[in-house]
Amino acid sequence: EQLLLGSLIMQNHFLQKVSDVLKPEHFYFESNQKIYDEILRKVNMEKVAADLITLRLFFQVLPEGLEYLTNLVSQASGIIPIRDYAFNLVELAEKRKLNEFSTTNHHKRFGKEIWSFVYLNGNGKEKPFCQIFGKLQLNKSF
Repeated sequence: EQLLLGSLIMQNHFLQKVSDVLKPEHFYFESNQKIYDEILRKVNMEKVAADLITLRLFFQVLPEGLEYLTNLVSQASGIIPIRDYAFNLVELAEKRKLNEFSTTNHHKRFGKEIWSFVYLNGNGKEKPFCQIFGKLQLNKSF
C-alpha cells in the first residue's frame, strides 16, 4: 500500500493506470484509504497535482502526520508495475471481505463448534464451509 501511494504522490500520471480498478476501500488501513481518496480528489476534481506541497495540509491533520508523507515518498518507485500492485490490493481486499463474510455468517448459521470443525478438517465429509467457498484457506493476516 505504501509503495503504491508513494508512487502515486510522486507520479500522478500513474493514477490513470489504476483508478479504474482501485478504490479507497481496497486499502486495508483507514489512513491509506483517506490518502488515496485525497489523491483522487486533488487530481480528478481540483485538477491540481497531488504532491508533497499540495498534500502537506492534509497530512498535518492525519494522526500519522507529515512523517508518514515523507515515509510514503521515500518508498516511491518510478519503475514498478503499478497496475499489478493495484490488482493485488483489490484481490487482498476481496479476500478480507470474504473472510469477514464467511466467518460472520458461518458462526450465525452453524455455531462455533461446527465452524471450528469445518475450518480445521480439510478432508472430512461434513464441511459446509468448503462446499460453499471451495478449498480457499482463510487467514486473518493477509
